[in-house]
Amino acid sequence: MTAFASENERRELALDVADRPVFLVGSERSGTTMLRLMLDGHPSMSFGEEFEFAVEHITDTGVRPDMDWYRSELADNRIFSTSGFELDPTIDDYDTLIRGFLASRVGEATVVGATVHFAFDRILHIWPEARFIHIVRDPRDVGPSCIQMGWAGNAWFGLDKWLESEQDWEDFTPMVAPERVCELRFEQLVTDHENELGRLCSFLGLEFDPAMMDYVEFTDYSMPSADAASRWRRTQPAGDVQLMEARLGDWLERRGYERSDHDPLDPTTLDIEALRRSDRSGRIRFRVDRYGLPLTLAEMAARKLPSSRLRSAIRHRMNAVELTHLRKSWR
Repeated sequence: MTAFASENERRELALDVADRPVFLVGSERSGTTMLRLMLDGHPSMSFGEEFEFAVEHITDTGVRPDMDWYRSELADNRIFSTSGFELDPTIDDYDTLIRGFLASRVGEATVVGATVHFAFDRILHIWPEARFIHIVRDPRDVGPSCIQMGWAGNAWFGLDKWLESEQDWEDFTPMVAPERVCELRFEQLVTDHENELGRLCSFLGLEFDPAMMDYVEFTDYSMPSADAASRWRRTQPAGDVQLMEARLGDWLERRGYERSDHDPLDPTTLDIEALRRSDRSGRIRFRVDRYGLPLTLAEMAARKLPSSRLRSAIRHRMNAVELTHLRKSWR
C-alpha cells in the first residue's frame, strides 16, 4: 500500500488481502507458535496468534452462531482478550465481523494469516480462497508436551490433540487444491530452518528475509535447535513410548516416522479404562496445583450451569492465572 492511498483505498486493499489469508494448521504443541513468529517477522507478512474462536462455533454445515451469544463468548475468551481485536457492537453479520479481524491486521502486509489447530474445514465457509501451511511433529514429542500443559494425565491420552488434528487434516485435504497447501515437518524446520522458511516463502510468493528470525529479540522463544527433534528418544520412559505407539497404530508410518525398537503393546479394555481414570485424576491434580482447590471446584460446578455471570467470573479468574504461565510470544 502506498503512502498516498486514501483511507477508503487502504480499507479496500486490506479487505482484499484479508479475503485470501493463509492459515497455519496443525496440532497444538507442534511448533505452531515458533513458526507463526517466524512468519510474522517477514516484512510482507502479518501473522496472528490462535484464531480458533473465529471458526470453532460454526457448525459442520456452515451455520453461524447467534451474534449476541457469540459476543458474550468472546468476552470470556482468554485468547480473544489478548488478541488486540476490537469487538464492534454495530456489526450484526458474523462473516463481516470475522473478516474484519484479519483485515485490521493487514497494515502494509501483502500476506495475512493466523493459526488454527482444529476444525480446518470450517475455515472454508468464510474464506473459500484460503491457503494452508500444515506443520506436523512427531506425536511422541507432542504427547508429553500436552501432559506438561495439563491437557492430559498420561501418555495414552496425551495423543488426543495430535490425533484429532491429523484426522481433521486428512479429512480436509481433499477439499483444497494441492497448490493451496504447503506441508512442513517440525523436525526439518528446527534442523534446516532457512531452507524450510525459504520454501514456505516461495509458496506464498515471497523471498526469505532474515528478519523472520528476529522474534528471539522480543519473545521468550529461542532460535530453532536440532535438539528439539525426536526429543522423546532421550526423555521418555520405554513404557510411555510403547503406550503411545500402541495408540497411534499406523499413524506413525502415515506421517513418515519410524517406530521405536521397543516391543509392541496391546492394551486390553481394562488397561485402557485404568488409563482413563489415571488421565482424569492427573488433569484434576494439575488444575488444583495451578488454580487452587476452591477455583478448580467452582469451575467444575459452573460447567453444569447455563451461561451466567458466575461462570463468566470464574473463567476470567482462570484466564488471569493462565496468563501468568504463558511464555511471551508477541511483540
